[in-house]
Amino acid sequence: MSDSAIRTGVVHKRKDPRTGVKYLNNYKYLAHLGAGSYGRVKLYEASGRLYAVKVVNKVVLQRKKVTSLDPRPSAPSSLSSASALDVVLHEISVLSSLPRHPNLARLVEVIDDPACDKLYICLEHAGSPALDSLPDSLCSGAREAHLLDVVCQAAAGLALVHGQGVVHGDLKVEHLLVSSSSGRAVVKIVDFGSSFRFDGRDDRVTRSPGTPAYTAPECCTGEPYSGTKADVWALGVAVYRLRYAEFPFQSTSAADIYEEIRSSPKVEVVHPPSGGSELLTAALKRMLTPDPGLRPSAASLLDLLKGLGLSSVEEIEASYVAGVL
Repeated sequence: MSDSAIRTGVVHKRKDPRTGVKYLNNYKYLAHLGAGSYGRVKLYEASGRLYAVKVVNKVVLQRKKVTSLDPRPSAPSSLSSASALDVVLHEISVLSSLPRHPNLARLVEVIDDPACDKLYICLEHAGSPALDSLPDSLCSGAREAHLLDVVCQAAAGLALVHGQGVVHGDLKVEHLLVSSSSGRAVVKIVDFGSSFRFDGRDDRVTRSPGTPAYTAPECCTGEPYSGTKADVWALGVAVYRLRYAEFPFQSTSAADIYEEIRSSPKVEVVHPPSGGSELLTAALKRMLTPDPGLRPSAASLLDLLKGLGLSSVEEIEASYVAGVL
């Protein structure tokens, strides 16, 4: 496990007879946050801190197969299949290998009792979706400044992940959360279920990318592509969606989206109608460069923004190390 993350082999659930409050080991149940394909997410509190706990049924997920047919032109026609539990365990393995960083949702504890069907994955509560954190005025200066901060912090998180030999593989708006519990907005990258590891500098992959609308042009043919550069493109699409409230490519089916991106990969990045930040426009153009050889890495993008004096990353990292965040 990374840093202070621990693995616990015993589940102890109890209910306070006086207050009716439920507990999972030392975690106090607060609320139900939502449900996904693999299980539920609940909000817990312990020692004054909030945690998002993923609750999955090991028996059910072991029987559930994750099978997908790659719809990209020229892609292999064979089916790939794994159990849903394999996907969950893979995410735990990747999160366990990553060092602590303010722009990544930290894995705190995995509670896996052999006598219990449930698996509990405890992560720091990463906040609200990035879409919900934006100022109300669509093209306000505050919104543009916030989006630049999102780019800086997400690039910092991605640079750390890529430096550890990991590609996220499914970066999108829904996987960028914003926490403001410390009094300032901190972006955290979540959900590493589609991630993969690479050795050295060879990050080439042929697998189908994560979400079609966020797919880079070079990923649409079925040929090998750079996973790290594809992550940067996906970040660009996420920020584009946050800025313009739409995707740069409008097709609906996966096959049509891949064909649209492949045949017309150039994205028109313009100022919003009421004006906007030239720096944000420039950053978007760099992230959405069709040629991956000319597209910056996450580390290069971060260095560029730091050089322009835009990055709050050092301040956030210092606060994180000091335990303020």
